Amino acid sequence: MKLVKYRFPSWLLALFACLLWSTAFVGVKYSITFAPPLFVAGIRFFLAGLILIPFAGEGYFKEIQGHFKLIVIVGFLQTFSVYLLFFLSLSRIKASTGAALVGLGPLIGAVLGHVFIKTDKFNRKKIISFILGISGVTLVSLSGGKNGSLPNNNVYSKLPSWRYK
Repeated sequence: MKLVKYRFPSWLLALFACLLWSTAFVGVKYSITFAPPLFVAGIRFFLAGLILIPFAGEGYFKEIQGHFKLIVIVGFLQTFSVYLLFFLSLSRIKASTGAALVGLGPLIGAVLGHVFIKTDKFNRKKIISFILGISGVTLVSLSGGKNGSLPNNNVYSKLPSWRYK
């Protein structure tokens, strides 16, 4: 399969990808107020697929034909099942909490990598990173203040009332 060369610097493409990914939670949370979560998910992935086709490169459809069964299995288990639950949960939780929970994915992957890959070792740097990651997710998820702020945080008392009602 031939790779597509881009005229943009990789850091700019990475920044653009981070921007798209980080705004997805708010966009989904807003969208599901107008349409059912699964409909929004279907539209989102359909549009994403259409947008990505021009960037696929030569041989894209041959690769799909050659690995169709694996693509269907991974697509169902990873994309469909995970995002089905995620979009349904966003109708019941805050977007910030959803983003934090999705952020647990790499942490869980690191722990599973350590368990299943014999050569992977937890060193001090990995342990500190893991503790910081879990702490951040816990702080966001268990916050009890208005609009996701920390409990007993008086920052909202200094803002105009329209900002948080």
